[in-house]
Amino acid sequence: MFLCMNGSLRAWGRRNEYKLNWRGILNGSLGSSLHKGDLVSFQDVMEILSPLGAFLSNSLVAFFFLFMMPKIALGQFSVIGPTGPIQASLRGEAELPCYLSPPQSAQHMKVIWSLSTRVVHLYRDGEDQLGDQHSDYQGRTVLLRDAMTSGNVTLKILDVKLMDAGKYTCVIANGFHQEQADVELKVSGDEPEAPAVVLTSFMLLIVLLVLLSLMYLDLLLFFQEYP
Repeated sequence: MFLCMNGSLRAWGRRNEYKLNWRGILNGSLGSSLHKGDLVSFQDVMEILSPLGAFLSNSLVAFFFLFMMPKIALGQFSVIGPTGPIQASLRGEAELPCYLSPPQSAQHMKVIWSLSTRVVHLYRDGEDQLGDQHSDYQGRTVLLRDAMTSGNVTLKILDVKLMDAGKYTCVIANGFHQEQADVELKVSGDEPEAPAVVLTSFMLLIVLLVLLSLMYLDLLLFFQEYP
C-alpha cells in the first residue's frame, strides 16, 4: 500500500513539477515554498504525518484523564440486574443477582435489598445489619460476601416461600452516589396446609360429632318418656 502511495505521489510531482517545503511547515513557517522540478517523496509525507499521529495519541490520553479518570476517582457506577425474572421452587433456594458496573469492590458501600416496604437484607459499614431486617426474612438471607470484592452483591434467599415472590430492589450507595436495579422473583409450587389449620378442622369435627351424639340421646329420652 505504501509503494502505491509513493508511486502516486511521484506521478503527481511529475505532472506539477513542484514540491512543498514540508520542513518549512514543520518548523512553523506559514507559507510553503515551491521548487520547480522536485518530486514529492514518501519520506516527506511521513515527516508531516508523524507529528499528526503523535498529536492524536496525546489527545486520546488527555481525553481519558479529563473525562474518564474523574468518574473513577469519584466512584461513580451503575447497578446491573438480570434481564428477566428469576425462577425458584417452593422451599428451595433463590439467588437474586446484582452487579456493579464498572466492576469494583462493594465492601465499603451500603447495600439494601428490599421488597415493597420490607427490608429484606441490609449491609452497611462492612457488616450485615440484621436488626433492621424484616421478621419474615430473619435467618433466611445471605449476602455473598466473597464476591463483593468484584462488585457482586447477589442475595441468596433460603427456604423460599410463596410470599417471597415479587419485585425486589437492589440499592447500592457510596457516599452521595446511589444507584439501583430491580429483580423479579417468581416462586412455583403449592404451600402445604399448615398444621394449625389441620388441627382446627379436626377439633371442629369432634365438636360436631359430640353435638350430634347429644341430640341423638335427647331424642331417645324424649321417645322413652312419651311412648
